[in-house]
Amino acid sequence: MPIVTTQIKVYLPFLFVTFLAVLSSSLLNAADREKEKRIATQSLQTLFVGEPIWLKHNKVEESSEFLGLLTTSSVAHFSIIMVHGTGQGPDTSYLIGPLREILSEKKCNTLSIQMPVLSDEAVYQDYLREFPAARNRIEAAITYLLSTQPNIPIIIVAHSMGSSMMMDWASQSGAANVHALVAIGLGAINEEHLLSMTFSPDKINVPVLDLFGEKDYEAVLWSAPIRKKNISSTNRKSRQMTVMKADHFFNNMEEDTADIIWSWLGALN
Repeated sequence: MPIVTTQIKVYLPFLFVTFLAVLSSSLLNAADREKEKRIATQSLQTLFVGEPIWLKHNKVEESSEFLGLLTTSSVAHFSIIMVHGTGQGPDTSYLIGPLREILSEKKCNTLSIQMPVLSDEAVYQDYLREFPAARNRIEAAITYLLSTQPNIPIIIVAHSMGSSMMMDWASQSGAANVHALVAIGLGAINEEHLLSMTFSPDKINVPVLDLFGEKDYEAVLWSAPIRKKNISSTNRKSRQMTVMKADHFFNNMEEDTADIIWSWLGALN
């Protein structure tokens, strides 16, 4: 009996440390709702263009509300859903925030939505587990626009990780109820074997604009020919374009990027 007791005393600390490690890993890789709340608070404190709305998907597992920033125009040609990159928010200074303001001035409604965020230590594989929740949020945004502006074509513009989430949604849904997709900085991952997860064209028949910077991330640049081949399988109006001098975040190139998107959308009609 004393031997058993000794074994229990030896193994209990080990089991407890193992449990904490598993729990810590689980918490690390779970959607960070507190971080999302902080992003929402900061976004609302500095919001100058548009109004906040709270969206909710009708699925039970995605019951929490999330923030959307809406701008409307009485003469809107398009309603544009905007999807940010890793760990950011709907009014991030990394391209999506400036783009939503610029495009709102070009006779567009814009709806920039908060996507699931993880801790700063999370990697791409961790975010893959959040793709189902990301699909739900994109669907919630589409449902809102269809209910409020049913006759205006819906476009989705996404950046970086947001582009991967958008293309995952499109691959699953066939891009239902959407007129076109704009993927900016798509493929910003390091693992070549994960590239197929960012762009599966089999079910997508709407036009896709694949946009990336001349000085983009290495993964975006080397995967460009693969993406271009995939794009050719979607729609005859799909295009791949390079923005000269632009980096992955299109710093100081937001106006040029908006002009390219607007010109491409105009050519779709």
